[in-house]
Amino acid sequence: MTEDVVKRALAHPRYRELVARRARTRLAFLVLMAVVYFGFILTLAFWSGALGQPLWQGATMTLGLVVAVLIEVSAVLMIGAYVYISGKRHDPILAAILRDVQ
Repeated sequence: MTEDVVKRALAHPRYRELVARRARTRLAFLVLMAVVYFGFILTLAFWSGALGQPLWQGATMTLGLVVAVLIEVSAVLMIGAYVYISGKRHDPILAAILRDVQ
């Protein structure tokens, strides 16, 4: 892209909308992941005995292991959700801006 196209894209009113939407999306996912992660950390700090309990009598697998795996799965699902939202909501706006300025 030439500098002129970049300047026009940055000045485009829909570009400001795109920046604001992306910021809101990032903030939402940041808060969601922070709640999940710090909830786990706080549980470890203040209620660690609960996570050390076996899943059933005589089991070697603990609740903490299951919760940790669920946290990892939630992170992967959030990444997928972010990619989906970006492709469905953000990319069409970016494409419209590029059509307008070229």
